[in-house]
Amino acid sequence: MSVKIIQLPEVTDARGSLGFVEAGKDIPFDVKRIFYIYGVPRGAKRGGHAHKKCEQMFIVLQGNADIITDDGSVKAVHNFNGPAKGLYVPQRTWVEMQNISQGAVIMVLCSEHYNADDYLKDYDSFRGGK
Repeated sequence: MSVKIIQLPEVTDARGSLGFVEAGKDIPFDVKRIFYIYGVPRGAKRGGHAHKKCEQMFIVLQGNADIITDDGSVKAVHNFNGPAKGLYVPQRTWVEMQNISQGAVIMVLCSEHYNADDYLKDYDSFRGGK
């Protein structure tokens, strides 16, 4: 499977909105880890790596962010401004986040538990290893 923008389900009424994600239905993996990014200083970038095995789903819960993906043949910029859509990122896809607005919160759902050996942190090696 390749990088994919996924419309996430939500229920809205007079009380507000409720968004949700179901493993195996809205995302193609079981969630083993969740982390969130917040308090990013103006102009800072996040990410800058790929994973050998881990699949991820990025959801910008609050604020705005650009998520750049590179699978070795296609590089794309995905603009997000809220939790209505998520970005599915398969293994061996380089990810960088930039233009992150003040107060933004980005949640990442992962198919694997944290493993430092799963990271590909050198872009040139990543491109050469494809």
